[in-house]
Amino acid sequence: MQCPIRLVRRVLEDLTAARVLSPVVMKRNTIGYQPARPVADLSIAKVLQLLNHNGVADLPIADSPSVKSLKERLVKLEEEISGSSANLDLAALAAS
Repeated sequence: MQCPIRLVRRVLEDLTAARVLSPVVMKRNTIGYQPARPVADLSIAKVLQLLNHNGVADLPIADSPSVKSLKERLVKLEEEISGSSANLDLAALAAS
């Protein structure tokens, strides 16, 4: 797979900030990455949820009826994604 290195670095930064991956120091002081939580707990939906919720709690958003409605719809959408047959756990995804 050919990906620009800047894109790879940005994805690694986002996955690290969302606590999907954690950096580890390897030989010769290079940085590698490992899962930050048990792989059995990770699915496509869980990774998306972690990425989507990263930093959201820090946003100063006033509660209003429209914000409440949006939050409810986002929760429903997450539930539908989690229940989808396309939502593979990462072990199954790696094996496919």
